[in-house]
Amino acid sequence: MATQYFEHKLELGNFSESPHFQLMEWHPSLNILAVASISAGTNIFFYGEDGEHDEGAHVQHFGNAYCMAWHPIKKTLAIGFSNGELMIWNGSNRRLESVIVHKNCITSLILNPDGTRLLSADQDGLIIVWKADSLAQVSQQSVIVQITVP
Repeated sequence: MATQYFEHKLELGNFSESPHFQLMEWHPSLNILAVASISAGTNIFFYGEDGEHDEGAHVQHFGNAYCMAWHPIKKTLAIGFSNGELMIWNGSNRRLESVIVHKNCITSLILNPDGTRLLSADQDGLIIVWKADSLAQVSQQSVIVQITVP
């Protein structure tokens, strides 16, 4: 059994091999911790501030998660994967929604302060603005700058 210690002990479940904990994100207002284990895919577990595991909440995916970002108010987590997939987990109804628009690894996710827009950026320099409630693409912009050395 793998264990992570904070002020409270977190029981992270049984693993056939030693898990690799790559990502952890606190919800800014709901005191929920998302912990992503990357080992032959991704498993994301959810905990309360007292370290109690929410056994009904679990995200499993064949790909490797690279970044996560919580909605500032809602129990909603955005997850960016190395294959360019963007996944939204709605903790209220435990539904998953995903899109693949990025061609490479999503390296950064951020929501605006009121949670209406989600920005995703990939390793190629593409930034996409999304409507956070529907994953409808609002705009995209490549920010790659070519530098030539004399």
